[in-house]
Amino acid sequence: PGFTRQLVVRGDVVVEDADALARAWAARSDHLRRLAWLNTDDLAGLDLADRRRGWAADVRDDAAAPPAPSWVGYRLRPAELTFWAGGADTASRRVRYTRVGDGWQHRYLAG
Repeated sequence: PGFTRQLVVRGDVVVEDADALARAWAARSDHLRRLAWLNTDDLAGLDLADRRRGWAADVRDDAAAPPAPSWVGYRLRPAELTFWAGGADTASRRVRYTRVGDGWQHRYLAG
């Protein structure tokens, strides 16, 4: 392509609290909640026909189902964001944003 972009985010990652996890689970689509329960390595190892049968056989009420035991939520608290952009018509460059107190400072860097 003639233009490419990338974003790198750095910061601390923490496990979400129970209330935030419950809100995030409830906000997921039925499909994503179902994936959390069903999309296991065992299911992935089946051929397409058996995967479809396994998917169709699960009739749980996804909206009422609690989060799957494997489902967890994390929050990234960004401290630094680096945007990179490049194209064939000029040199690439990065813009790095660094958190300073309640705000952000930025500077331009070579790509």
